Amino acid sequence: MFVINKFKSIGTTLYNHKKKTIFGAYLLYLGSNYCNGLIRDVKIRNYYAKEAVKYGEIPCNGTKPRRLTILVNKMANERKVYDKFKTNVLPLFNLAGIQVTIIHTKDGNEMEAVASALDHEEADCIYVVGGDGTMARVLTGIYKNKNGPVFPIGHFPGGNDNKGLLSLRRDVFKSHEDVRLYCESGMAVIEETIVPVFPVKCEISIPVESESDNNNEKFELKTLYSISGINAGWFPMVEEHKNKLWYWFGIKRYFTYLWDGLKRFPGEIGVNVAYTKYCSGCKKCLQDAPMAKIKRKQFDSEQSNTTVSWWRNLFGSAKKLGYQNSNVCESIPTESLTINDECGVPCDECIVSNGIDLIIENEIGSKGNWLKFLIGGEGYNRFEAMKDGWARASAGDDCFQSVDDKFYSEKTSFKANTLEMDFTKMPNNWTQIWVAGEKIDLTEGFKKAHIKMEATKQKFNMYLPKNIRLNLDQL
Repeated sequence: MFVINKFKSIGTTLYNHKKKTIFGAYLLYLGSNYCNGLIRDVKIRNYYAKEAVKYGEIPCNGTKPRRLTILVNKMANERKVYDKFKTNVLPLFNLAGIQVTIIHTKDGNEMEAVASALDHEEADCIYVVGGDGTMARVLTGIYKNKNGPVFPIGHFPGGNDNKGLLSLRRDVFKSHEDVRLYCESGMAVIEETIVPVFPVKCEISIPVESESDNNNEKFELKTLYSISGINAGWFPMVEEHKNKLWYWFGIKRYFTYLWDGLKRFPGEIGVNVAYTKYCSGCKKCLQDAPMAKIKRKQFDSEQSNTTVSWWRNLFGSAKKLGYQNSNVCESIPTESLTINDECGVPCDECIVSNGIDLIIENEIGSKGNWLKFLIGGEGYNRFEAMKDGWARASAGDDCFQSVDDKFYSEKTSFKANTLEMDFTKMPNNWTQIWVAGEKIDLTEGFKKAHIKMEATKQKFNMYLPKNIRLNLDQL
């Protein structure tokens, strides 16, 4: 009877306190989901560990292991990125027999300096732990001092949005907070899955107040090389704000668009843009032809060595661990390059437009890259903007453009090799733009600020996974 009465009293208590019961059930649901996620993540790590150890068991035949230098941004994603890397990817490198050197940097300037100093004496490849801004700092340090990386670069998807990786492998990196993405980025380094990538160069000239001389204006020039491009307007502001409302969990993006639409809708921005005509890559603009000849010589010498060196058959190859022999030279263009007469020719008309969402993307092809300019939302009120934001959220966490075909004006959308842009209008106290996820304030003198962007067409090799090999149904 005591047990029966106890159950009755519990039932009565739950019935009399309905709100507390619902809240407790919700917490129990979240707790069970969290525990299930932990168990699933352990199984995923075990699977990839078995894949990585296969490379670690390959006999080294007296050769040294590959040297991997890992550049870590301590401040990335509120210092959570390194913990994710250390848990999910670092064990894979150790199991694969790779010699790992980890360098921690305190800020972007130090990251840029370290990246510019690395060469073949210290490393065979680089792995960047951080978001889009961290990757941009690494590329900036390398391109400023060396005209491009001398070894392949890998990137841990530790940013809030990872727009750069999304533009390269949307089918792989479209999920968020998935352990498989972390492991696949590490396996791409282990398996040496290399893809050619072309960055963009962005120069931003910002007016600086000078107390000594009021007559002569001074400008601060910021230069960044990045895989992703530029964003401005209300929508990138909301996307940044959503990360501070993490306690709304799965609906944080919907709530942020609602909250910012009602409380923080400053209005439109205006731009004036001049650009040169688009070219996907020709003899006139492609910078990689001299390197192709050098790679051809290296490739031919390696192919001849494999046939005449009898001792390789007896003692094994001197290739580094994880090397995959290939019968084709990846750096050599497989198709002849033509001359595009309109390549780099300035367009006759300038673009003058307003809107609440400005996007300049880096689109990458097989021979080079180009810029894609979009601006939209002109005349939208706060409720129309909220509706468009909810449509983006419904399309998925990887959707950062409007799903409405009529949102971006066709008259002001174009592709270009280079562009120069000035802002003619920005709301008060909202004078920021985002370059590769890094927020830059143009200050109150935004009308005097000047932005230049260039599709460099200067290739570097990047470690990128082809797909996600593990289906969760297999666990």
